[in-house]
Amino acid sequence: MARPRDRPPAPAPRRLAFLTQIAHRAARTLPSPEEYPVLRRESNGMFMFDVIESACGTEVPEPLASGAAWTELCAASNDLTAWRNDIRSLAKESANDEPTNYVTVLRHAHGWSDAEAVAEVEKRILQRHEELEGAAADVRAQLADCPEELRAGLEHLTDVIAHIPGGHAAWLNTSARYQPA
Repeated sequence: MARPRDRPPAPAPRRLAFLTQIAHRAARTLPSPEEYPVLRRESNGMFMFDVIESACGTEVPEPLASGAAWTELCAASNDLTAWRNDIRSLAKESANDEPTNYVTVLRHAHGWSDAEAVAEVEKRILQRHEELEGAAADVRAQLADCPEELRAGLEHLTDVIAHIPGGHAAWLNTSARYQPA
């Protein structure tokens, strides 16, 4: 009797995000405004939030790591870095027909000018920053019952993640990466 062939595992969300971006580039299409934030988040280094645990020397306990507040903290921090980068990299990416840019997606979907689309992304950045602060506060509230040493490490880790967007913004302002040649 023949054995059924093993099915390969379903691609992880990050892998799917990269594959979706490749498909958009190949087809010269843009993601929808609804699709874009999740697509960008999953392709913007969400794994780094796991690496930060090691760098800070504090492992996030599973109940916290899989909880809504921690998930939102990491997602909001990631979104903010990605969306600010999209504004800063717009000229370079437009010149290269890069479809994975929030400004480009909104401009195309709504028939807006670059300035209108940038203003909308900036508005969403401000809203997302408030959500980041709320998620950080929610995480801190969940730490009350943790042993003191673990709580201190998790509070530090929360602060690091909450400050990543500001550090990234400072880097964008000083880096030559998106400056004219």
